[in-house]
Amino acid sequence: MPKTLKIRTLMEKITTTEFKYTVIFDSRTTANGMSTLYIRFSNPKIDFNTGIKWPKELFDPKKDLLLPRFKNDPDVEMLNLKVSQYKSIIHKIALRAFVDDAPVNSRYIVDSLKNQTTKTDFIAFAFSEIYNRCKRNIITYETNNNHKAVIMRLTEFFKRKHVGLEEMTLKTIQDFNQHYYKKGLTANTIASYHKVIKTYINEAVKQNLIKENPYDSYKFKFVPSERSALTQDEVKNLMTIFRENQLEPIQHEVLRRFLFSCLTGLRISDTHRITDKHIQNGKIVIKPYKGRKNGKILHLPLAAAAKELIEGRTGFLFHPITDQAINRNLKIIGAYGRLSTNVTFHTSRYTFGTIFIELGGDVQSLCDLMGHHSITITQIYLKMADQRKAQLMANFDKMF
Repeated sequence: MPKTLKIRTLMEKITTTEFKYTVIFDSRTTANGMSTLYIRFSNPKIDFNTGIKWPKELFDPKKDLLLPRFKNDPDVEMLNLKVSQYKSIIHKIALRAFVDDAPVNSRYIVDSLKNQTTKTDFIAFAFSEIYNRCKRNIITYETNNNHKAVIMRLTEFFKRKHVGLEEMTLKTIQDFNQHYYKKGLTANTIASYHKVIKTYINEAVKQNLIKENPYDSYKFKFVPSERSALTQDEVKNLMTIFRENQLEPIQHEVLRRFLFSCLTGLRISDTHRITDKHIQNGKIVIKPYKGRKNGKILHLPLAAAAKELIEGRTGFLFHPITDQAINRNLKIIGAYGRLSTNVTFHTSRYTFGTIFIELGGDVQSLCDLMGHHSITITQIYLKMADQRKAQLMANFDKMF
């Protein structure tokens, strides 16, 4: 009579011909309300410490998921992925033993778990690295979310949650590129995906988890994109839409942030960080996140319209919204406002620089206000303003 292998998915109980396991929390709770998550095996009885500490009341036993401690909890997704990976490894070990008709016991499973986890799965490895970098303030919370979203593109491409480190080959990178090219994504969007993936491939190579770096043989590059800015009339129109509260709440909040940057030149990374403490004597006083290593502090005088946008706000000046959601809602706002250009959040920075020059500002002052390390970068806005003047002068041709 052939052997049968019974494996119940999720974290209830998996029964094989040789062992079973359940997921449990330690009965003890730390002073901050955390309990350790274990996988308990039978035959013989062994508790495997997952290294996960979580409030045991924040666990969904039906879906076998850790629940967030608060909105936008940065830890829960990575830890659930870690639990899922443990389950996947147990499944593979048990299945391999069954196919080979070999005995398998709890001690063998636990030893295998200790030797694998983030050392075999690129998704889990990348998530772990992202999590640790965010914890050490190497990357911001927003960059943390962006990097995780890119890594999840790999699971979309593979159509599964786990991707072995050995699968991150040159062919995988090439096929990934072609897949998203066929889906209609721009070259720069795909290049931004590669930039993130390469970061964690490089780290895996550094830790000797990947022998050959596929990016040694695969080069990607960003192509120069057209810089576009809104006209003064378009900004005025958006301000009217904002004042009349014509949009849905989330779009109204996104527009508030976008207009504030049109009037100050702040990057999206700094709009995530700015609080009322950065407003001093009618100015924004802030050290930009980009270029933070040089220690430069910006002093940005606030126009009356900019003050109106943040009036009465304390703490963080803008509600927490991801970069992706901001740009997604800006497309809706752009269509509603009948804007002449495809709008992303960075359009606000181009708009600030271009209008500043149009209104008579000088390049050196703009360089200081935008935090550029070189006036050469700022001169781009001078060219953009000149192009707008040429377009306006062309209107004379319509007279004849």
